[in-house]
Amino acid sequence: MITPVSATVPTVVFTPSGAGVPHAVLFNNGPGTVWLGGSAVSAGAPTTIALPPLGKLRLPNMAAGGTIWAVSGFEQVSPRGTVITATTALGGTTLTTAAGGTFFTAGMWLVVEPGTPRQEVAQVNGSNAGSVFTNGPLTYSHGTAATFAQLTATPTVLTTSFVGAT
Repeated sequence: MITPVSATVPTVVFTPSGAGVPHAVLFNNGPGTVWLGGSAVSAGAPTTIALPPLGKLRLPNMAAGGTIWAVSGFEQVSPRGTVITATTALGGTTLTTAAGGTFFTAGMWLVVEPGTPRQEVAQVNGSNAGSVFTNGPLTYSHGTAATFAQLTATPTVLTTSFVGAT
């Protein structure tokens, strides 16, 4: 099975069979790193497994595992922002910044707190001089000095083979 993987929406790449001993081999035949994890997988987050270009991951016994999701890598590009107040709450949709909120436009994708356990990807709904609003609720709270930046995706393709149960 060939699955296109993007940096903005997690994609299911393996669901174990309910019978026997589920197994699979995942192969990254695209140009960018693929990040594997649960349904909230985020590129580069500490809770993920990185599968580099041309990398292979054997999953010989997934009986205790669950569905595996994937996203591709990304690059952080301008504009960038920093949260100035600790008002970005779990489930909130506003990142408050000192200035420059208007540089973030509707439809733009952001990475918030990259490289931390609270890393997440969100899409901009709108902005004003001091705030950036997201399309959906944020998964984590983000405190003062949390950084965020526009992301440019490096989409890739993942091949899943030898899927089955023995």
